[in-house]
Amino acid sequence: TRSQVLFLKDTNGDGKADEIKPLIKGFNPRHAQLQVSAPRWGLDGCVHFNNGLDAKEIYPADAPKDVVNVPGSNFKWDPRTDKITPTGGKGQYGGAFDDWGHHFYCSNRNPLMFTVMPYEAMLRNPHAGITQVHEDIATPGAATRVYPLQITHTTADAHAGTNTACSGLGVYRGDLMPELRNNVFVPDPTGQLVTRYIVEPNGASLKATRVGDRTEFFRSADEWCRPVNFTTGPDGAIYICDIYRRWIDHARFFPEEFVKTHDMRQGENEGRIWRVVPKGTKKLVAKVPGKYHAIPETGWGNVPAEHPDRALFLKVPGISDAGELATIL
Repeated sequence: TRSQVLFLKDTNGDGKADEIKPLIKGFNPRHAQLQVSAPRWGLDGCVHFNNGLDAKEIYPADAPKDVVNVPGSNFKWDPRTDKITPTGGKGQYGGAFDDWGHHFYCSNRNPLMFTVMPYEAMLRNPHAGITQVHEDIATPGAATRVYPLQITHTTADAHAGTNTACSGLGVYRGDLMPELRNNVFVPDPTGQLVTRYIVEPNGASLKATRVGDRTEFFRSADEWCRPVNFTTGPDGAIYICDIYRRWIDHARFFPEEFVKTHDMRQGENEGRIWRVVPKGTKKLVAKVPGKYHAIPETGWGNVPAEHPDRALFLKVPGISDAGELATIL
């Protein structure tokens, strides 16, 4: 939410939260685009968040004195210790991990950023001259190019034809379309489109190459179409969240007179979800409620915490005996 991270649990399968518990507090973003977002399980057993670009002082809900200064950096929360730690990188809305634990995120003008090295490694030597641990692995800013089906209107004419609202990126981690495995998909609701990127090694880092010659993975001529989130479903299909709004830019970026004469929240009671599958795929058959407990991006099967490989991985930091460690590695 705007001011805290909540844990919601449905205990009886009726689709409603019976338990609501605050986990992290202290947020006070200047506007909606700077909210904390994109909670994602990492291979380290922590939940990683995008910070929303600006600096924040946050704390575990059960330990209000344990304030952590997050200096415009992403952060992670360890559910085992209730500890909050900055992780570097500056994500806005949208984050995901691939099969190898690479953390990707975006901001409105930066379609694809990647954490190259651990934040704690940078802090280890303040004299090394390293000031950030992330980099753009796809072309950012004015040099980006997108190919909508129709002319799209932005609040800055100079931004036309470029990424202006990258959001909700995701990594495809299903088996239904193996040719897309570990590709990154970046929605841009201003252009009514989703761009696909292939990610490859590039020295110590990675590089991302967009797929499609003057086209996109997904695009629409419906000016209300606003794809804002991408995920892999437990059935292996791609799911794209389309909030379906007349206006996508924040009202503060429009002229005052325009805001006075237009309903800037028009369509807030609308929305749709697109399911993308290969041609000929059978219709989705509802599974028994409660079967799928995991966030699909984790890639560890139905219940990631119970996956044997993951359980071993999470034991490693607490092992001091070389012989025991060797049996795992």
